[in-house]
Amino acid sequence: MKKELFALFLLIVIIGFSVFNSLFISAIAEKAEKLVLLSTNSAESVVDAEKLFSDNRAYLGAVLRHSELDAISDGFYELKKALVSGDGAQSELAAERLIARLHAMERMEILRLDSIF
Repeated sequence: MKKELFALFLLIVIIGFSVFNSLFISAIAEKAEKLVLLSTNSAESVVDAEKLFSDNRAYLGAVLRHSELDAISDGFYELKKALVSGDGAQSELAAERLIARLHAMERMEILRLDSIF
């Protein structure tokens, strides 16, 4: 009976962490997306979004694939480069690509049955 209770407790802890992880990553992605959307007006918001991402990089590196993190970092670089060049169309495309990568990160961590089995 003790083993079953311990297993149940462990299962509840794992599900709780999964829910927390999903909500935390969603919050980071939403904040970064808002800042990226503001980036068409100001390069400062891109720096703020990148800082938000880099401040949480240690946690994200523990729960996400490194290739996904690298793709998002590359997206920030592309957006900053496009903003510096002053090409509005290129900036919009870079922002859209970065937002798509942030959405992919968010979708990847949603707790679903197919992500468990």
